[in-house]
Amino acid sequence: GIPTLSALQTVATAMRDIVSKPTVKGEMSAQLTTRVTEPFLRFCRPCNATHLYEMPFRLAALQAGLELQPGTSPPVLERIPGWRRRPYTASGSDADPRFDVIRGYLRFYGPATPAHVASFLDAPVKDVKAHWPIDAEEIEVNGEKRWILEQDREDLLGSPPIRVRGCSGLSIRMYSSRIGRPWCPIRPPRRRCGQPSGDRARWWSAARSPDCGDRGRPERS
Repeated sequence: GIPTLSALQTVATAMRDIVSKPTVKGEMSAQLTTRVTEPFLRFCRPCNATHLYEMPFRLAALQAGLELQPGTSPPVLERIPGWRRRPYTASGSDADPRFDVIRGYLRFYGPATPAHVASFLDAPVKDVKAHWPIDAEEIEVNGEKRWILEQDREDLLGSPPIRVRGCSGLSIRMYSSRIGRPWCPIRPPRRRCGQPSGDRARWWSAARSPDCGDRGRPERS
């Protein structure tokens, strides 16, 4: 068979060559069908046509340096300005560590487990574990094992705790690096396992209330 990266490189190169100017996605797909060989193609029953397999088409487009023009219908593809990289000439392991998605999750959403990361990325847990950062440090949260990046230890665990007097008058002892408003862009999209539950949930509710950002009075303990 054709090696995966070689196949994707073939598709990406052809895509970029076709889109020398803004091109309707359907037209690009039709031209692409005539430029690749039989192993890349399949008969699509919904379209009643033969075209490229869906995943190589999707995966190769960005490596080809293509983007969608906003607001176009039918969608129009164009080249990303300034894109010079040849497709698939480097793997993810060659990238700067700051672009690693697992490290990114631990940095913004940690402490976390491989299962948390796998759920967020929609990836198998075994694959996440296989790429687990070597500098991930195990800690305990509510009696459970979690991990953070070694570089974040001081920020996450070394911050002096503060006492927040919420709108309801409840006094809450929390770490400053862990207080965020409900619409905070780095708040995880699903309920955090490390957040309080049950009776303690109302403490957290008071601390994260939008009004508390203005009316709460943090006090160093």
